[in-house]
Amino acid sequence: MIKNVVGVIPIGFSPPVATEFVQYVQECRNEKMNHLILIATSHKFVKAGVYLVIEALKDRYPRVRVHPTFLNFEDVNDENKMYSFLHVACKALVDQKIKYKTDIIHLCIAGGRKEESVLLTLLGQLVGVNTIMHFIIEDIRTYNIELERIKKEIEDILEAENKSEHYKKHKDKFEKIMFPNITSYSAIEIPILPYPKTTLAKILGILDKENYIEKKDVMLEYDIIRKLNQMGLIKEGTQRIYIKEKGKKLAKALTPLQKLLIKI
Repeated sequence: MIKNVVGVIPIGFSPPVATEFVQYVQECRNEKMNHLILIATSHKFVKAGVYLVIEALKDRYPRVRVHPTFLNFEDVNDENKMYSFLHVACKALVDQKIKYKTDIIHLCIAGGRKEESVLLTLLGQLVGVNTIMHFIIEDIRTYNIELERIKKEIEDILEAENKSEHYKKHKDKFEKIMFPNITSYSAIEIPILPYPKTTLAKILGILDKENYIEKKDVMLEYDIIRKLNQMGLIKEGTQRIYIKEKGKKLAKALTPLQKLLIKI
């Protein structure tokens, strides 16, 4: 039986990471990736990078369908945007599990900012992806120089009337950095510990309350309550647990997870 293999990755100012991700899955893991989900900001260069990835994969791996999701801001540089990114990424992963019944989900955390990588690692564990990957370029200095050299060609693809022709015109330049020798980078697969869905459902059930919940109605170990209090998600009272704004924001961002959880 042919399995449906999907890759999910944030894309920033280094679009080759996305194509290296696909290259690694195809060539090193010997798995045929069917779909690649890109999570991108609305920054002009990031958008150009998305189209470059689409054309590069269309040329090298035409069976891989690319699905970009654009955020409505240029950078994940404050708390509200962080929660927006978390919500979009959470929905993307949950949709693969529930809506599309994906067999294998590979999550790459190498494409965006460090805070995005941290959030995706958390999500990968909560959702239960198959692998979480990170990529390390051996000669990062040369990589950055080569990427800078084709910056204009990357930017121009955004306005190109025929993006496929633009890619083919500069294919020699693009292909060199979009599909490097696989020995030029290392893939690290981050271990994933399964998170109990019943416990997660109870935690989100508390954080999703409008203001507070009576302690007698809480079905969680006290150690977890204590940690939620220490993290500033709740405030523990004598008879009640009060939900702090930070906890409400987290619960809202993780709303898509509810579809995966066992109802308590």
